[in-house]
Amino acid sequence: MINRGFTLIELVTVIVLLGAISVFALPRMMDRTAVDAAAFEQELKAALRHGRALALASGCDVQVQITPAAYGVFVRAGAAGQSCGSGAFTHAVPRPIQSGAYQGVVPSGLSVGTLTITFDALGRTAGGSVAVENRTITVSGAGYVG
Repeated sequence: MINRGFTLIELVTVIVLLGAISVFALPRMMDRTAVDAAAFEQELKAALRHGRALALASGCDVQVQITPAAYGVFVRAGAAGQSCGSGAFTHAVPRPIQSGAYQGVVPSGLSVGTLTITFDALGRTAGGSVAVENRTITVSGAGYVG
C-alpha cells in the first residue's frame, strides 16, 4: 500500500516550529520604531499647525511646547473669550474635536528633541526645528511647518 500525505507527528512538529518562529523571531524582525516615529512626527506637525491657526484666528499668542517626554499647545494664563491673558503660557488649549487638552505623550522608545515655539497674532515665530528619531520638523519664521 502506498501512503501519501503527512503523519500526525510531522504536522504537529511543523505547527510547533511555526509557533516558535512567530513568538520569538517575528517581533524582532518587525521594528515599529520607524512607524511610530512617522506617526508621531505627523502628530507634532498637526499640533504646530493648530497652534499657528489658533494664533491667527484668536489674535492671541499661542505657544507649542515639545519636550523629550510630551508636547502641548498653550495660551497665556487667564486667556478666555475676548481676553488674551497675561503671564506665562500655562493654560492648555482644548482639542478641536476630541475632549481634553491639546497635549500628548511621546511614545516609548522614541528620541525627541526640545522645542518651544510661540506664534504671534500674525502667525509668525522665531522659527526652529526639532528632531523625531532621524526626522526633522522645521518651523519657518513665517510660521510654516515642514
